Amino acid sequence: MQKINVRDLLNLRRDKVILSFFIVFGLWLSGNELFAQRSHRWSGHVDMNLVNYDKRKIHYGFLIGVQASRFKVNLGEGYDAPAFSDVLNIEATQNYGFSTGFIFNLKVADFFDFRLTPKVDFNEYGLQYTFRNGVKYKDLGFKAEDDLVETVMISLPVLVRYVSQRRGNYRMYMIAGVAPSVEVSGKKKKDIILEANKYDATIEYGFGAEFYLPFSKFAPEIRFSHGLLNLLGENDDRPIAGAIDRLTAHKVSLYFQFH
Repeated sequence: MQKINVRDLLNLRRDKVILSFFIVFGLWLSGNELFAQRSHRWSGHVDMNLVNYDKRKIHYGFLIGVQASRFKVNLGEGYDAPAFSDVLNIEATQNYGFSTGFIFNLKVADFFDFRLTPKVDFNEYGLQYTFRNGVKYKDLGFKAEDDLVETVMISLPVLVRYVSQRRGNYRMYMIAGVAPSVEVSGKKKKDIILEANKYDATIEYGFGAEFYLPFSKFAPEIRFSHGLLNLLGENDDRPIAGAIDRLTAHKVSLYFQFH
């Protein structure tokens, strides 16, 4: 079976994601303008949209998102060994990806929700190696000067939301939870040095705002993700294994949610 070329997917879909964002943002602005014009200028009263929406226990929706991702690198004791004396630095590079998924929201109290957001994440993580002047990476057993790991992950964030009281046609909220994930496909640049594990779990937290439009609800959200598991895989036969003790994945995501 042919593997998915994640870089090609990102290149092909990045423009579509950006275009979709501007279309959605334009629709949101138009919706705001429509219900703003319906407000009573002299009384300051705002016409309420979706008045009975929050009385329902269960809501469904979908999301799209963009994210900046990078590894957190913890160097091991082997980094100080003579074998790595010509390796000046090992650092993570920041890369970008996108997500798409669904929303299942259960209201458990007036200001608390339980939320599941199964989604597919297209991620990129990179490491860059700096060597002493005149030293070639091949002489040290390295196969490249940098690593780029491209993965397609299925993730299932399990989240709890605390929502504020509704003010007119908007309200704020905070969100937190955990997200197990598994890699379903991936591509590694060149003959990569690093071998990363396929399973991960993260702590996630963030905040957002909900806007009640005439026929739907739009919610932009910023979410932070910190990896819990060591992603350093079976690297016993690779030179990098002696220098790195722990790798964890970290992301900052911007989601656009529609209910």
